[in-house]
Amino acid sequence: MLEAILGVAGTIVAAVIGGFVVIRTRGPRFVKPELVDVAFAPSSVADTAATDEVEVRGETPGHGYCVLDVKLRNPGEQPVFVVRAALEILNARVVPRWKVPDIAHYITATEMVSANYDVRLPIPGRQFNPSVRHDLSQVVPPTGVDRFQIRLGLAGYEKRYREAGVHFNVLYRLVLRLSYGGGHADLVSRPIVVGVPLPPHVASAEEVRARLTRYAEQIAEFNRLPYLQKLDRVPTKWGDNYQAWAPRESLAMYFEREEYRLRSLIEFGQLPGVRDPALEHALETASTLLQELPRLRAEFLPRFGRETR
Repeated sequence: MLEAILGVAGTIVAAVIGGFVVIRTRGPRFVKPELVDVAFAPSSVADTAATDEVEVRGETPGHGYCVLDVKLRNPGEQPVFVVRAALEILNARVVPRWKVPDIAHYITATEMVSANYDVRLPIPGRQFNPSVRHDLSQVVPPTGVDRFQIRLGLAGYEKRYREAGVHFNVLYRLVLRLSYGGGHADLVSRPIVVGVPLPPHVASAEEVRARLTRYAEQIAEFNRLPYLQKLDRVPTKWGDNYQAWAPRESLAMYFEREEYRLRSLIEFGQLPGVRDPALEHALETASTLLQELPRLRAEFLPRFGRETR
């Protein structure tokens, strides 16, 4: 009798365990999500992501930002919650913006995206944090995909630099780390090479030659201004009028700084990583202009006589 009871009980327990295993087997499966791609979206003209106080969404024509377009796939049957993004900076370099001198102003008196995140990267200097984190609130549905964008700006750029008239770009080589599952697991991208807020602008050799020609014409017109005929000598303290009073020195400085900028840009662009197509174009143009710069210098610098210092 006891053996019969134990036999029946054992059968019931085995059935319960077997049913539980079946239920567990048939339940939603969790599979590690996939980072499909981190691409470069066309930059927006919305002037955002660069102020310290708020994430601005106003429209300011003429300014854009580097935008990372992130695509995820969830092959599993449970939703995946992506909670954090970390941009880990491997290399960084500031690239100033130098332009051909211009004195025109003297003569007369430019999948639906599910979410957008604005991330401000540090400008290289004494206090430089190589990792920037930003909270996310993304859900990749079961067996589905998700797409969101990360717009890159510079921390403190608006207040400290743009308002003061100081303009530059920063080149970054970084990886994107996405945390999911409560922040206990990560997806990591390949190294990415970007220019922030945009890739440095590099004019073609033809554009530079046209600007140099215009500058020479401006200097000739400046020298014909009536009030200059009344001066006994050229001022020794040029101040803001340096490009007008000392065109040769001003142009020599432009060539020196532009050569340094181009070499710095090309050197950084050789680091391994996926490059923004716009940055790729800038690197090609920079290489061509660097080859032409000595010829442009030899062509235009003698037009302005000897150095005055």
